[in-house]
Amino acid sequence: MDPAQLLGQAEDVVRKAVARGASGAEVYWELGGSLDLELENDEVASLGRGDHQGGGVRVVKDGRVGFAYFSDQGNAPAAVGRAPDLSRLAPKRDFELPSPDRLPSIEGRWDDALATLDVDHASLWARDLLQASKETAPEAHVAGGGVGIGWDVVAVANSEGVACADRRTHVEAGVNLVLADGERSLNAWDSDGVHTGKLDAFGVGVRVGEEVLSLRQPREAASGSCDLVFRPDAVSELVSGLIVSAVGGDDALRGKTVWSEKLGEEVAQSRLSLFDDPTLPGALGATPFDDEGLPTRRLPIIEDGVLRTFLFDCRDAHLHGQTSTHSAVRGNSHVPPETGTHHLVLEGRGAQPEDALVAGIDAGYLVGSVLGAHTANATTGDFSVTAPNVWRVEGGEVVGASSEVAIGGNLPELLQHLDGVGDAPKRMDGARIPALRFRGVQVSA
Repeated sequence: MDPAQLLGQAEDVVRKAVARGASGAEVYWELGGSLDLELENDEVASLGRGDHQGGGVRVVKDGRVGFAYFSDQGNAPAAVGRAPDLSRLAPKRDFELPSPDRLPSIEGRWDDALATLDVDHASLWARDLLQASKETAPEAHVAGGGVGIGWDVVAVANSEGVACADRRTHVEAGVNLVLADGERSLNAWDSDGVHTGKLDAFGVGVRVGEEVLSLRQPREAASGSCDLVFRPDAVSELVSGLIVSAVGGDDALRGKTVWSEKLGEEVAQSRLSLFDDPTLPGALGATPFDDEGLPTRRLPIIEDGVLRTFLFDCRDAHLHGQTSTHSAVRGNSHVPPETGTHHLVLEGRGAQPEDALVAGIDAGYLVGSVLGAHTANATTGDFSVTAPNVWRVEGGEVVGASSEVAIGGNLPELLQHLDGVGDAPKRMDGARIPALRFRGVQVSA
């Protein structure tokens, strides 16, 4: 569907909501299609197609907010009727919907060929994944993964004049390899995604094959304080995840996060910066507007180690007398907006190749990924995670695999022990994250 057509439908629903007595009305509407080709047991296991459509109606009536959703165009009028009824159950907040502003232009996120959801395209990428995996690691087998292609059209309109629509395509390829190593099973996974058809699925398979081979015959890890290089996936799970939970404006201003009283203060080593930048070319998560229709831009969260902002959507901003940071996101079309991030960009001064980060360690570990970061305590910053894919570093070189280690500590302390930033950030869905080196981190074998 043409974005302008979807926007027109959304604006029509807004008018109907106002006509029924709402002082303000907002409609978020999305539709899309997908094709998923799954790999299992060294072959293509299944092929699925799907489509989705739905939206949410948020109304303001008598200072109260009501929300209802619909699954297709025919159900939209019913949602318009339910939302005002539900508003009577909400507290009176005198909330006002946002006004429009100029949107940025973001190119390169639509590919006509991908939008056809051609199974032949998916099959070629799947073949590349299988071929590269088997050529690189013949003894391993493909336990999972696949190729996903999709397109989405989104429109947001409200009674204050917000009227915006967008479309995007995407393709992702990933593979999970399992390799027997004595009584152990080694496991490696990687994926890549882009908005257009320029995807190197073969390269993904090669990387995963090389990683699973490098994990063979691990030596027992030693407990104690040591230096670590976290690869991008580990950084994303632990560092970025904890930071985002700590800067949500509603929790922060309620005193519920470790940085509630730290705005404007140094919270990390001064070389580190973190931005939410959904305008970055090629970013997965790029969008010209947030899910309330406000324009996106490069938003400093941490800049040169200093905490610059908490994040707010319009609702959270209104509750705390703040201004929206244009950070509204939705898990899907059937829920109201909430505060979140679009595309995190972690970077730092003096960036170096991963080999140079490793070369600066006399004895320590290279950490590929971590498990359990979701259990970290956002109030205290304390965390305890397991790292299953780990390599020993001795004399500035990776000398072989290690058994898994447990890593514990405190986020504010960890960020003060930052000692190096990688110069090759990994492209992820919703983030661009480099490797990081930390000194004096506690690990347990």
